[in-house]
Amino acid sequence: MDTAIDEVRRLACEGKTFSEVIAALRELDSFTLTAFNLLHVLRESLGVPLHDTLDMLRFYDQDFRPTAPTEEIDQAGDRHLAGHWA
Repeated sequence: MDTAIDEVRRLACEGKTFSEVIAALRELDSFTLTAFNLLHVLRESLGVPLHDTLDMLRFYDQDFRPTAPTEEIDQAGDRHLAGHWA
């Protein structure tokens, strides 16, 4: 989990979008992308409140496949997470 937390911090500092963060987490061998794990990682890495992360989950199905266009996901990510992203 620590690797995922560090990765999210790094990606946020680089200005990556929410969908890019999700894609990077999916690729981490040491991390299983679940709703609970995402909530935890965003809270620990960036201090994102639970309600903001929960709202972002609506853009993904149970297997974290996007259910909306990437642009829509990233726009919502900008609105909800802008204060937490670097």
